[in-house]
Amino acid sequence: MATLTSLITSNSVSSGALSVTTVIPGISDGASVATAVLLLLLLLRDFLPVSKYWENPVKASLNMGIIPLLFSFGAILLYKVVALF
Repeated sequence: MATLTSLITSNSVSSGALSVTTVIPGISDGASVATAVLLLLLLLRDFLPVSKYWENPVKASLNMGIIPLLFSFGAILLYKVVALF
């Protein structure tokens, strides 16, 4: 009887310190970072033409970053809409 009592108390003590993490499939935290970078690049694309640094290489470089991020943003939106239904 004493071993059963000690077993129960040791389980309750260890379960109090046990942390359970659940993994929910979906979009990671990188989605918010990608969205923030996309917004930053779009803002730069809007404001840089008025500066003296705007040239075709700058425009091409920004487009190389914006276009893939637009595709990923579209995929994020599609996933969020599908997850609602």
